[in-house]
Amino acid sequence: MDPRGLDVHVIHDSSLESVVESVVARAMELQMSIADARFNRRGGKTSLVVAPECVDLVSFDTFLDVMHVCEGVFADVGLEGDVQVVGFHPEYKFHGEEATDAAAFTNRSPYPMFHLLRECDVARASGESDIGELLNRNASMLREIGSSRLTEDLERLRRGDFDDASAN
Repeated sequence: MDPRGLDVHVIHDSSLESVVESVVARAMELQMSIADARFNRRGGKTSLVVAPECVDLVSFDTFLDVMHVCEGVFADVGLEGDVQVVGFHPEYKFHGEEATDAAAFTNRSPYPMFHLLRECDVARASGESDIGELLNRNASMLREIGSSRLTEDLERLRRGDFDDASAN
């Protein structure tokens, strides 16, 4: 575990089973860190599980299905209440919103990604700021930038063209 509080795991296997196994394994490691005072003093601990080579996760609907499977496994193995998973996907869209709404970019990433958070860290952050206000402010800023610009930037990142992503 990274002592700075962020672990990034890239899955090079293309099977959905491997993705779920990796997400659950990382979530179990994160659960064990709850008792580690180093992370509690430094503001928390989080893990990212990125699956760039899993072709089945290209479909946003399949990605959501895998998210639900992970949440079910969390409940089965005793992670529920300690660790939560938040999804990020190139085609992410919020239920009931248009796919072209720039606000969806709050949960878009170049590749399918599972963000694992300790519930105690989420509760601490929620107590320090108004999460609803933060979400609304982020959505407003993204809408100002615009969906087409954000889509272009995300595609540049997918291609590994990091220098040009902020050039516009």
